[in-house]
Amino acid sequence: MRPADNPFRSERVVSLSYRFRSETWDGLLRRLRELRFRGALVGPRGSGKTTLLEELAARLSSEGVPVLLRSAPEGAGVGWTLDPPPARADVVLLDSAERLPRLAWLRLRIVAARAAGLVVTTHRPGLLPTLATCGTDLALLEELLAELLGGPPQAPALAAARAAFELRGGDLRATFRDLYDLAAAGRLPGLPGEPAQGTAPDGR
Repeated sequence: MRPADNPFRSERVVSLSYRFRSETWDGLLRRLRELRFRGALVGPRGSGKTTLLEELAARLSSEGVPVLLRSAPEGAGVGWTLDPPPARADVVLLDSAERLPRLAWLRLRIVAARAAGLVVTTHRPGLLPTLATCGTDLALLEELLAELLGGPPQAPALAAARAAFELRGGDLRATFRDLYDLAAAGRLPGLPGEPAQGTAPDGR
């Protein structure tokens, strides 16, 4: 399969919107204001925290709230800091806060205290009050698969997706990378428009 035809190519996966399971945007924004724009989106790797943070940035921007969206890099050292520093009216949105060493985190807290808010994503609670908890399950996997594939997957593709999901411990990002590799290698039968494994193209 050509990369441009692969339903799990990166531009399609990153275009998926965040799915609330028991929350709503109105509820999330209300809680954010109650927390004075300081909170954490908490969840394991591949649970949608980055997507939710990016969508939160877009929502706040559409309401006229200035945002400073950044990501803590892999291997961030103790000298890491926001550059440029936030303006007083900015709400700082930082992805992957768990990557920061303690001294860098404390410096960020001091710098962000002068801003209008600080929202981070992190794997574990405790850095800031929890704004939302992100998670995944098989129902969410199937919902996202149907969107990527343009319809419900056939049984072989669904079985492969479930197996990858379990192997990756519920990490959707890693699951879709595995499915991309399988589709690229022609080892993911049952995609829409393709015959299920063991079925001839003419249905016999």
